[in-house]
Amino acid sequence: MGTRHERNEMSEKEFHYGLALLRIWMCFEVVCFHFFGADIVLNPITKMIKIWGSIAVPVFMIMSFAMTDIAEMAHSREKTKKRFCRLLVPHFFWTAVYYLIYLLLDKTKGLKLEHGFTDALWQLFFFHSINETLWFQFDLIVMTVLFLAVFRLNKRAALAVSLFLAYLAVALQYFGINGSLFRDVSWPKTICGTYFSKSYVIYPIGRFTEMVPYAVIGIFMGNYKIFNKLKDRKIETCIGSALAVLLVHKGNLFNTLDYTGWGCQGLYRVAMGFFTVMFFVGVPSAIIPNVAKKMIASVSKYTMAIYFMHRLIATILYKTSLASVLHMSEGSIYDCLIIFAISLAVALGAGRIPIKWVKMSMS
Repeated sequence: MGTRHERNEMSEKEFHYGLALLRIWMCFEVVCFHFFGADIVLNPITKMIKIWGSIAVPVFMIMSFAMTDIAEMAHSREKTKKRFCRLLVPHFFWTAVYYLIYLLLDKTKGLKLEHGFTDALWQLFFFHSINETLWFQFDLIVMTVLFLAVFRLNKRAALAVSLFLAYLAVALQYFGINGSLFRDVSWPKTICGTYFSKSYVIYPIGRFTEMVPYAVIGIFMGNYKIFNKLKDRKIETCIGSALAVLLVHKGNLFNTLDYTGWGCQGLYRVAMGFFTVMFFVGVPSAIIPNVAKKMIASVSKYTMAIYFMHRLIATILYKTSLASVLHMSEGSIYDCLIIFAISLAVALGAGRIPIKWVKMSMS
């Protein structure tokens, strides 16, 4: 998604419309990944949606670190403070919103969407309870802490350590260790007399290992200023990246992982995520009409908020009469468009509220 702080660092020199467009597309892919039906008839559009559905979050992780100078941040208390403020404020805000709205729906409709206040506490600690999508934020925060510590070393050593961690993470996937992490361990159903699901803990931890290679790719892209170095070779970058995507996907390269994982595992997704980002790095701004540029710049500001709230919006729609009023058909592309559009509308409206922590949670 890219936080506003990350986007501002890039926009000091030039707003990158290609990457902004990629954020919008990947955000919609996340909505489709959660609510697009598996039994829908495949055509070129639905095939594309299914291919990139599991690549969207890896793309966000690459972009998040590519747009952040982690080496500079590691030696700047002010930049570190801003980074964590941008990561934590929306997390606390949306945890409260999810809990209160789910509680209201439970009280009025008896839906049993949450299991008490402890669900909110698990959401706060591991980001994967009442809003399952927020495992990404957990992994992003933990990885930021990890790589800030690594880059307290000299830069050359830090880059070497980062590369080793990426290789280690991939090895854990291909040896099947990460996929079976805690999976066979017996977990209690209650802790201190309150409801507990092992997915609250093991899912974000399992996904963490899968996200490390994407973060390292982003770190290397940011360190070597890839965006700036390719700004005069955009067409070549687009063509080369498109051919690489076709080769990886059609040639079924790297797609030989025999072990199960947590959904973002394997070198196939690493390659597809990297070349997808590179393709949009190469999109020339000149080919985008000015009207489209304004729309892209406006909508891309709210991709983080859409990502945070789309499950909540979908729950409200499907659990009330609103779905029938809007003639929704669960599992359809139409439904995904409605969920995305309403999430965007809420973000646009709430973003006008003159309260700092609300604004930070919307853009």
